[in-house]
Amino acid sequence: MGDLSMLFTVAAEFPVEITGEQVSAALAAVQDRHPLLQVHIEDHPEGRLGFHRPAPVPPISLRVLHRPAETWRQVAAEEVSQQFDTSQAPLARAVLVGDGDRSALLLTFYHCVVDGIGGVAVLNDLVSALNGQELEILPIPPSQEDVVAGTLTAPTGHEAGPPPADDPRMGVPVAPRPLDGATPSVATLALDKELTRNLLLRSREEKTTVHSILVAAVSRARRASWAVRSSCAC
Repeated sequence: MGDLSMLFTVAAEFPVEITGEQVSAALAAVQDRHPLLQVHIEDHPEGRLGFHRPAPVPPISLRVLHRPAETWRQVAAEEVSQQFDTSQAPLARAVLVGDGDRSALLLTFYHCVVDGIGGVAVLNDLVSALNGQELEILPIPPSQEDVVAGTLTAPTGHEAGPPPADDPRMGVPVAPRPLDGATPSVATLALDKELTRNLLLRSREEKTTVHSILVAAVSRARRASWAVRSSCAC
């Protein structure tokens, strides 16, 4: 079975009704486009971990829930609490939520085949397919070993310096919450168009991502709140 820490979900809300038939057709087009949405993981004792594409390729599962689209946050919490069987393709699934003039679509991925940026790209492709656009089939991506071999070169004329000193922070014990499968709490925050635009422009100036800026901002805010609570403790 897969690790719950390797799951993530992306969601999109639509001000129109979308049918299960429409989403199923769009998912098929998206799966055809992306080779890694067609694979499972195999670990051979005599070899190594690898992606394998079965024949035939099972379709991406779609669950349709006839309930208000606004309830998608609870559905997202349930989705990230459900493991993938990594021995079974595909390592992605979808949920359509809606009961009338609004819809919400959730895509859940196993991080080994899709990362956060890739998840947004898949979601964009899905919207394109829903709008009737044809999707170009992408080639099989190169292996990690090939990417490293083609990107990095062995250093020449360089002697390794002394190892860095031990970082005392690494010796501080921590007690992270175990991944017990409990349903998490999902909260959302909507940013207006102007703020989103400014964040995008600033991220480009800083040569980083909007995601990194948001993570840094949330981390600083939480640290400040912890400091306030600590100073008020008696």
